[in-house]
Amino acid sequence: MQFPLHPAARALGVQPVLVRTALHRLAEAEMVQFRIDDHSADGPRVTVSVLPVA
Repeated sequence: MQFPLHPAARALGVQPVLVRTALHRLAEAEMVQFRIDDHSADGPRVTVSVLPVA
């Protein structure tokens, strides 16, 4: 799944840093892998993959 960070955060009613923190915590728990492309012309874009349950 891919989405723009700032509009997604606004839709959730939170700051973008909270979305980043949540993704980091999910990655630490080995639930997702994600990448943030900060060099996109329209702002940071997030790519998230859900990991299979072990």
